[in-house]
Amino acid sequence: MNHLKIIPLSKWPSLFLSLSILSCLFSEKSYAQTLVIDASAPRVTSIASNGLDLSSTTYNYVRVPELLALDTMKADGTFYKSLLLMWSIYIDSATLPAGITPKVKTAWSANQGSSWTVSANVARLGSSMKTKSGKIIALEFKPDYVDQHNFPLAYYTSVNNGSSWVKHTDGMIQFPQAVYGLRMHKSMIEEPDGSLYTSAYVRYTFSTTFRTYVLKSIDGGKTWQPMLNGSGAPIEISQTSTTDEGSLARCPDGSWLMVMKQVTSDPDVTLPLLYSRSTNK
Repeated sequence: MNHLKIIPLSKWPSLFLSLSILSCLFSEKSYAQTLVIDASAPRVTSIASNGLDLSSTTYNYVRVPELLALDTMKADGTFYKSLLLMWSIYIDSATLPAGITPKVKTAWSANQGSSWTVSANVARLGSSMKTKSGKIIALEFKPDYVDQHNFPLAYYTSVNNGSSWVKHTDGMIQFPQAVYGLRMHKSMIEEPDGSLYTSAYVRYTFSTTFRTYVLKSIDGGKTWQPMLNGSGAPIEISQTSTTDEGSLARCPDGSWLMVMKQVTSDPDVTLPLLYSRSTNK
């Protein structure tokens, strides 16, 4: 996987965010493409918390939202886009009080986000997508490990657009190099051959911090391995920067785009987002 240079996303005075993709690290591959996000007039909708007190006192922080737009059939046979929103409750921390565990909430909207119906906790889902077969697959956010090379993975599938889920406990993530921990984060893509790819942030034993990587599955999401370079080392998307919470997407031209958050130990400091593009998987 070749990468473009990492370029910060700057916040413009007009409240526009711009991603400008300029050139590839390799001279034989270069092109220009711009993605502009208009944040000048965001639409705000309220989602009921179902009695949850979202405060620092109860550790009920809302984190890591995941939104899926799903083709849904009406009773008359016509289709519309329904929205499935999943988000985490409780902070991702090793210092939570005893008995406090991260959970997830889900919400449905059939009117483009104007109103929402919130469901009960299901599981803490990380990466998810609706595959070409119509099945939704969602991976758990924080797998535990048997050893530093093998991480059992729970994953969930739904064949009715998320109305109900089946939990599978036979998944596994395998690493050639030793790993301290990982988080399966937000996004997943499916290639024409059926292979699945997801972003994850991983802390290898050779690193002092989590960094962004891509994992691959060729069996429908049951087992996953990191993408490796020609030397057998994991391909680090950000190359030089400490990043986590990456979002992976396949663009209309077939290239892959990863947008990542830079890590900082100061909660009052927000660093620019970074992005990287690959034209050869």
